[in-house]
Parts: sequence; C-alpha cells; structure tokens
Amino acid sequence: MAGWWSENTGIDRSSIDVIRTPMSFSESLPARKGRFSATYPTIFFLGRVERLKGADLLVEALPAVVSEFPEARLLIGGPETTEYGHERPFGDFLRQRLSELGLSQHVDFLGAMGRREIIEMAVEADICAFPSRYETACYACIEAMSYGAFCLATRVGGLQEYCKHSESGWLVDPNDPKALAEGIIHAVNDDLRKNCRSGSGTCARLL
Repeated sequence: MAGWWSENTGIDRSSIDVIRTPMSFSESLPARKGRFSATYPTIFFLGRVERLKGADLLVEALPAVVSEFPEARLLIGGPETTEYGHERPFGDFLRQRLSELGLSQHVDFLGAMGRREIIEMAVEADICAFPSRYETACYACIEAMSYGAFCLATRVGGLQEYCKHSESGWLVDPNDPKALAEGIIHAVNDDLRKNCRSGSGTCARLL
C-alpha cells in the first residue's frame, strides 16, 4: 500500500506510514445454513442505531419491500444511541414508526453483537444494508464484504470507493427511502447478488 501511494503521489515511501485497521478476519467462515429461508429476503443492518447511519430509512423503505416480498425481514444489529436533545434511544422511535406502519412483526432489534454473531448474520442474510447519510470509511461494510456478503449502500464517503456499483455491490442515493426500497427489490433477483452469495463474485473474501 505504501508503495502504491508513493508511486501515485511522488512522496518518498519512507515518509508514508500505514495505519493498520483494528479489524481482524477469520480464515474460515461458517457454512450458510439457510437459517432465514422462510423470511426471504432477510436484510441485515449493522451499525450504530442512529439517524446518521440511516436505520430509519430502512424502516421507511420496508412497506414497499414487504409489498413485493410479504415474508421479508429486517434485522437491525448494533447499539442504540440517544441523540443530542432526545431522552429516548433512537431505536424507540423506530419501534414506534414500525407500529404505525403495522410492520413490527417484520423487524428484529438485535442490540450490540459479538463478532461471531455478526459473521453468522452477514453470511446468512440475503442483503447487508448500509444506508448511511454520511460516512468516511464504513468498516462494517468492508467487514461484511470480506465475509462474502452482498452489500447495498448509499453513495456517500468511502462506501462508494469499495462498494462498486453493479460490480461488488449496489449503490443508491442517500436519504431516499424510495430509492433504497427499489435497490433492495432489484438486488434480490440480481445475478451479482447470487454470485456474491455463492462465493464466485467479486465481493467474496475481498480481504
């Protein structure tokens, strides 16, 4: 990596420090067991449950997805934060909205997750969704891609650098539940998603 940066910037290689990611990846992944075959498609969100990360956009996209796929399920994994100026965790607002939409039965809140549980969910889910409104480098998406997951993300920050549209994932415009729903529906039957899930596509075991 230092050599690539030196070659492309003209900066002496000895002046470049590579800061390693704190993430670690298992050499072997669990086999997919079809755990969610009865709730197709299963969409897995991983990240802080807050407005910035866009979990609410998935909730607003869900009616259109369920209309197309009545057994669809959304798994929301990650710690629920309480945003500045609010007294309730952001997840409480999502639960209230799901109740209003009559879709509470389609969503599970998983809370903070251990590494092995994250790997299993990423492997089992049909789509890993990262609908952030803003990002620098989304480690959760990189991690999911390394497990061979098909990732659907928004065109913000570093997400669009490594989640290449129609090559190693699918990108949609940010802050747009309609575009998010359309992206999910499109990806469910897309050959790229099937290739990624079988391990033969460009997004399988990137790291």
